[in-house]
Amino acid sequence: MVQEVRHLFFTGQEVIDALEAYRAMHEAFLPAGDIGVKGVAKDGAVRVEVRMVYGVRVQPAVFDIAADDVLRALICACRGHGIPLPKQGKKSLTGSAAGVALKIKVDIASRSSGNMVQLDKFESAKQLEAS
Repeated sequence: MVQEVRHLFFTGQEVIDALEAYRAMHEAFLPAGDIGVKGVAKDGAVRVEVRMVYGVRVQPAVFDIAADDVLRALICACRGHGIPLPKQGKKSLTGSAAGVALKIKVDIASRSSGNMVQLDKFESAKQLEAS
């Protein structure tokens, strides 16, 4: 089976930017405040610290964000930056100390079922003239 696989790598800052943009769309996702990445798990889950400011008082709080929620935030970030992602592609995450990789795997055979090109028809091949 032929598959197309793409990896999009997001640095720690790009993950923060994606989480902030996702929080702006879904206010209940994380409280308001500065987000800092504390760690990334192998499955793409992220531990963040949110520094919430109340007047002169700063209260830090640590949150574990599940890999599925990080995936949602990164997909929204891709859409926001005009990065095309195939709808039918299986998306997963891989985490490392440097950031998060979004892996997209598409089954080419399933995509070609709607292809208008008939693969069993062809025109006669023409031999090129020798130069």
